[in-house]
Order: sequence, then C-alpha cells, then structure tokens
Amino acid sequence: IAETISGADGAIQQILSMTLSNSLHVVSMGCRTLSAMAQSPATALRLMKAKVMQSLYHLLGSEENAAKEDALQVISDLAFSSEEVSAQMCTPFLLATLMSLADRSACGAVQAGA
Repeated sequence: IAETISGADGAIQQILSMTLSNSLHVVSMGCRTLSAMAQSPATALRLMKAKVMQSLYHLLGSEENAAKEDALQVISDLAFSSEEVSAQMCTPFLLATLMSLADRSACGAVQAGA
C-alpha cells in the first residue's frame, strides 16, 4: 500500500499537508500514514526527498502533546527504516530539537511534582 500511495503524483505532498492541519485528528491520520509508509526503505527515502522532516519539525514545535507524540512516532519509524535514511535525518538540528523537548518534558514533570 505504501508503495502505491507514494507512487501517485502529489500523494506524499497531500499527506504532508495533512500533518499541518489545525485538526488533531487529521494530523494523527497523516502521521499514521507516514509511519506506515516509512516501513519501506524505498518509500522512506522518498519521504526524505519530499522534506518530511520540515513537517515533523513543525509538529514538534506544537503546543499539543498529541501532535508531538505523532511526530516522534514518524521520526522513530523513519530512523529504523534504513541506515541511509537514519544518516540523512540525524542532524544537529534534530538532536537539539529532541534535547529541547526532553528538557521541557523534564521541567514539566518537576513542576507537576512540586
């Protein structure tokens, strides 16, 4: 299915636009589709070429924890798809973004426990 979707003209761009929706349900469905597509190394490479990380970075900056979790799932699935994809996505910006999320999460846990 992933190969069929990714082969259709504009399909990947449509799915990426779903991740930028104001509706959390649409964002979730878009991310689930991207995660399924990332299972295929060839399709994961196509996602990288389509600049999937830009959409995921946008979600990681969201105020909605559900959107962040959806983005993290896609990032995880992409990273495990192949060494080539993992090497492309492992940038200093991604690592800094993930560290920032972890710091904010830790601060929130400390404040909630106080």
